[in-house]
Amino acid sequence: MNVFVAFTPYQLYVVSLILSQFEWFKEQENVCLNFCGSSYGIEFKRCRVINLKSSNVFRKVVSLLKYKKIARKWKNKDIVLFLSHPLQVIANNLLFSENVKKAYLFEEGVLNYYDARVEGVHAQMMQRNLWLSRFARLKYTTYDGPLAGTDVREFDGVFAFDKSNLVTIPSNNNVYELRAKVEIIDTPGSGVVILDQPLNEIVEPEVEKRVWRELIRYVIDTHEVNIYYKKHPRSLDRFDELRTIFKDIKEITSNEPVELTLRNLNVKFAVSFISSALLNIRSIFPEVKSVSIGANLINEKSSIDFSQLLDLFEMKGVILHDLEEKSVL
Repeated sequence: MNVFVAFTPYQLYVVSLILSQFEWFKEQENVCLNFCGSSYGIEFKRCRVINLKSSNVFRKVVSLLKYKKIARKWKNKDIVLFLSHPLQVIANNLLFSENVKKAYLFEEGVLNYYDARVEGVHAQMMQRNLWLSRFARLKYTTYDGPLAGTDVREFDGVFAFDKSNLVTIPSNNNVYELRAKVEIIDTPGSGVVILDQPLNEIVEPEVEKRVWRELIRYVIDTHEVNIYYKKHPRSLDRFDELRTIFKDIKEITSNEPVELTLRNLNVKFAVSFISSALLNIRSIFPEVKSVSIGANLINEKSSIDFSQLLDLFEMKGVILHDLEEKSVL
């Protein structure tokens, strides 16, 4: 039995691509544990979706208890597991279970293109998840090193969009390349979509404020009339703040991956910071200008090394709008 674990709309999107693009899932039992609370219209072929919720502590606990019942039914089944990383309680519990015979990683986004490790915010999340697991009486294995867990578990492969610049590669070097299934738009659009990110997790407030000010200036300089804002699930909602500057700005409230949202917008610019969505947009919508604001400064001021990701941005045609260090003050 194949079991997929998805905690974000983007992960759901990736799971749907895996199921539709690889023939070896056709004759097998496939189950997706969906913690997003909705499938957002994403089509899942040959897969049973179990909807769970994890939007707050109470729902997380309820989901953990529901999972315990499911896990008991799976106790005697051989499982092939597909996940982005084992930080979350259920993904962790499954990965280190005796009946998981094979395990594959799939793309999470930006985390796959730099050396993301269990430190800082991720270390704090691990401690919270350890507490939750104890409360639910589920085994949780803490680990160090790469967030993907490649130092503590042998993986049988990884599914990703860009295998040439992937960091999370298993020891056997098995990489399965994904293709976006959204129709390519080849006519220039108009407008700007602002893609937010939780920069507070990687840089100090002064740097965050600086790159945000520069993003606003950049959007103003495009002279585009139609402006859209999409909040990141872990970022603050800046829509009201942006509305004081851009009177007619529209907020994208759907939680579906931006790679799907852009089908209906046909914008000219996608502007963000170090979001991997900028890379995917370049592949799916080649006429959209993907712009990274202040990535050089974020890389310099963060404890995380994003150099490899920035090289990938440049290679794939993402516009790098750099900032000088002295501009932070």
